[in-house]
Amino acid sequence: MEGKDPGKVRIATEYEFAHFSRARELFELGYYGHCLLDLWAAAISNLRRKIEAYGIDLFEAIASELPGARKKVRRDGDTVNERWAGVDDLNVIEGAQRLGIITKKAAQQLKNVNWLRSHASPAHPTDEIVEREDVTMAAVIVQRYVFSEDLPPPGFSVRDLIRPLKESDLTDRFDIIKEQLDNLSNADRSAIVGVFTDLICRGEAPGLTNAEACFPVVWEQTTEDVKKRVGTRYHTLWMDDSTDDSADGNAVSRLLDTLVRVDGVRYIPDPTRAVLFRRAATKLRKAKDSYYGWSEEEAVARTLIQLGTNVPDAAFLEVYREILAVWFGNFWGRSPADRTLRPFVDALSPKRIRDIVRLVTSGERVREELRQNKPKSRAREFLEDLKDRVVLESDKKLVDDALRSLEQ
Repeated sequence: MEGKDPGKVRIATEYEFAHFSRARELFELGYYGHCLLDLWAAAISNLRRKIEAYGIDLFEAIASELPGARKKVRRDGDTVNERWAGVDDLNVIEGAQRLGIITKKAAQQLKNVNWLRSHASPAHPTDEIVEREDVTMAAVIVQRYVFSEDLPPPGFSVRDLIRPLKESDLTDRFDIIKEQLDNLSNADRSAIVGVFTDLICRGEAPGLTNAEACFPVVWEQTTEDVKKRVGTRYHTLWMDDSTDDSADGNAVSRLLDTLVRVDGVRYIPDPTRAVLFRRAATKLRKAKDSYYGWSEEEAVARTLIQLGTNVPDAAFLEVYREILAVWFGNFWGRSPADRTLRPFVDALSPKRIRDIVRLVTSGERVREELRQNKPKSRAREFLEDLKDRVVLESDKKLVDDALRSLEQ
């Protein structure tokens, strides 16, 4: 099997040809399960080589986002098989797709072939049987999505950046770097986000400084899927500190700071994000309950708004009861923190407005100061504003009931 241009490097090695030849013989003899094993050995070898041609550094940059423990390339291996022995085949496929070497459709088709190889062939004990039609289908997929494509051109635009990003202070060349980043393809931009995330987690100079400066540039232009993967990286670090291989063990803190700077906290999965909001709400409660704590309230409010207004359902009531307690103040007045917290109120949906009104009606923490005239007056004003934002008569009545409850 040759490349499309006779002058190009052959896209199948002798190792891969040997497996193809044996697969053909086994197919003719009716040993379809063993045939599939040889067919897959050729395909996965070719896919590994394509990743190496594109850039091992780029694969390693996204490897931390891949599932499972088998995702580490052994760079000192003498052969393709030795270098990739520690990487699960599914991660090879996923990595190739994230780097843009294969499409999402191709990746899914290859995962189906890999499933057959793992669950219906002699690779593992199984009651399933690979049939002639299965192998025919697998051969078409491998031919179409792997061997019909030439080796990818190296990712020069990204690969040439990696060494200076890790080893050189790029402060004086940031404008040039920014221009290069602006012109990246989507696949390269996805890869470089992984590189920056990795450098931030490692925390080693000058790579950390370079990555922190460049991260916002690519973040604005990258896809939602890539942003979610960065959020998931934070979740993984927070859940399992053994995934933090930085020298100081502080990767989770650095990555959170980075996400805060780019308004990216909302991409952290809900369970972990809820913990962040609960912690901030607890600090706001302590500030509200402390003597002469108005300046502390302002500081904590600024921290809370840095997390964004997308509060997970699990933490919603805990967060908003503290916001309302600060908003209404006490006998002496209130801090200017309400101005900082205003976006949380502006972001309320009709459903959430109903939840908030019920908090004012029956929430002990929210109502504890409402016997005083100043907090009661602010609560009344707050509810009147909410009433203007709802449409349903039942919602307006709910607000009216809350207003009446202030006088009881």
